[in-house]
Amino acid sequence: MSRFPSGPSQWKSLIVTAFFALHLPVGVLAREPNPDPLLTEADRLAWLKNWKRAEPLFEKAERAFAARGDHRDELYARIGKLRGQLPRRSNAEVSQVLADLLTDPIVRSDNRLRLWCLVVKGDTDLDMDADLAERDWTEALALAKALGDKEWVSRATGELGIIAFLHGDTASALIKVSSALKEAQANKDVGGEIRYLTLIGNGLTEFGRADQGLIYLDRAISKA
Repeated sequence: MSRFPSGPSQWKSLIVTAFFALHLPVGVLAREPNPDPLLTEADRLAWLKNWKRAEPLFEKAERAFAARGDHRDELYARIGKLRGQLPRRSNAEVSQVLADLLTDPIVRSDNRLRLWCLVVKGDTDLDMDADLAERDWTEALALAKALGDKEWVSRATGELGIIAFLHGDTASALIKVSSALKEAQANKDVGGEIRYLTLIGNGLTEFGRADQGLIYLDRAISKA
């Protein structure tokens, strides 16, 4: 994601900042609104795929960025909020909103923001239209490579592996998802690791190899 810190020490500093910002008295927040810590924490939760907890933080950050005239980060927070709203809104509706946002001049000219919009749209489309999701994730993968973002390269590769499986290409799916799992482990991407362990476990079970599948599912539970 475009706002992720680069290392553990930076994470620690940002999380502490976010904690204090979230626990300041309402009057203080009203006098000095600062959406940056809210967005930092929302990003962290979203990366772990905890969208339920991330959504209200994205929503608060969206309002605060709008109030200070920061349209770029307002859009970033809105996109995150939309992903969190999926359990209450139809995939088709959210997908169309995201498609419209992809035509926004700011989103079109900002590769980081566009990548964020594409990965959220890819997530949204996957449960609705595998071909549409494939287009989203293919463009996301190309952008991630251009930006040198190995974490999103790994995740996009994994999602394209899932889509290959849906298209019946099990050999390609296994290669891509296994590669994404190895990269997630190397990058200490816990959210990605849990997702791919779960998918491999479910896939093995579907193919009648439940004993092997349970090993992966147990590892996913342990990570979670």
